[in-house]
Amino acid sequence: MVEIQTILSVEMDECVETGMSFKALRGIIREYTGEELPVCPDVQDPVYFYHEETGNPMLLTEDLNCGEIRGEQKRGVQIGSLLLVISEENGCADEWTLTSPILSFLSVYLLPDTSTFNTPAKEKVVTKIDDLDLIGQVVRERIWIEEDPDNQYFSVPPEEGVQMWTEEEARVFFVFGFQIELPPDTHPWGFSTQVGDLGPDPIDVDVVVFWDGDGTAIIRLRKEGCENITLINRDCKKDYGWKKIGVNDDV
Repeated sequence: MVEIQTILSVEMDECVETGMSFKALRGIIREYTGEELPVCPDVQDPVYFYHEETGNPMLLTEDLNCGEIRGEQKRGVQIGSLLLVISEENGCADEWTLTSPILSFLSVYLLPDTSTFNTPAKEKVVTKIDDLDLIGQVVRERIWIEEDPDNQYFSVPPEEGVQMWTEEEARVFFVFGFQIELPPDTHPWGFSTQVGDLGPDPIDVDVVVFWDGDGTAIIRLRKEGCENITLINRDCKKDYGWKKIGVNDDV
């Protein structure tokens, strides 16, 4: 078992109420790692925010299997020797309703070995985009190559050439990446692949989708040495309506 030191562990609601939080968190990151990162906005999920800022992988429950990390469901990101984790666990049962609230905690752990949870970081990316609808359609047609052009509606993932995401990964991407609330009983899905025809070299592409009548699709383009570009379409049956977004944008 990996021995880790708990630097901070606080209920997320207390972060907001006390105003502690995200400025102090930035200070902890700077003190322990020397990295100058921006303060996470109060409305943002700090784990997802620093995942996007650093390009380091998002770690989910199965990755955070160290017994010293609190919580039943958790997600995290490693920054140097620090591990930032948001975890969920049952609170004390109410004496009248006998129901237990789900509590969320923000914890910061110091790792003895920075390689413990690290996998190679995803480089930030860059691609020039002028016609967003054209880019959306090129990505669609290159991924669903075998389908009829009139039936490429993001209705199902391709059968070959993609690396599927878990439903939890897709849900985290929507809810904590872009504050998009998913309807009840919705089962989002996503995958990663590569697409040519967007430049001299293939570009890594993530596609994440959920359906609530009109399908919502997000396409993220990634290329080494460049800035990530993310597009959204709130009615992805259409061949137009793609919009460029960032993690702080109203979608």
